[in-house]
Amino acid sequence: MKHASSREVFCYWNALRGRRIAPQRKELDLAAVRKALADSVVLSFDRYAGHSVLLAGTRVCALFCRELKAAPFVMLWDAGSRPLLRSLVARVGEDVTAIAAGAVGRTRSGHSVALEMLLLPLA
Repeated sequence: MKHASSREVFCYWNALRGRRIAPQRKELDLAAVRKALADSVVLSFDRYAGHSVLLAGTRVCALFCRELKAAPFVMLWDAGSRPLLRSLVARVGEDVTAIAAGAVGRTRSGHSVALEMLLLPLA
């Protein structure tokens, strides 16, 4: 993982889960990773609703120039990338596994933005 925020969230998640496959959602204390929250997104696992955004940090919302809460996560990506995103989120939710991936975003003016995505399941 390249970004400090990703490492911080992963270390917290990993410590919280201990020897279990994933920590319980009710155990999550966002204050414990408050420095990383601006760079974070928390999703619901609901394939029919496109995995809605439950919480989106200020820096993530700034990338999209809007509030992302309740937005279908999959719809934030271009049409060609959506099947892959659906597959990644499904793998995390169904197989209860963590995934780290690189992504490239594009601004409206065509500039590219390197992003890191860390998908972590909660039980």
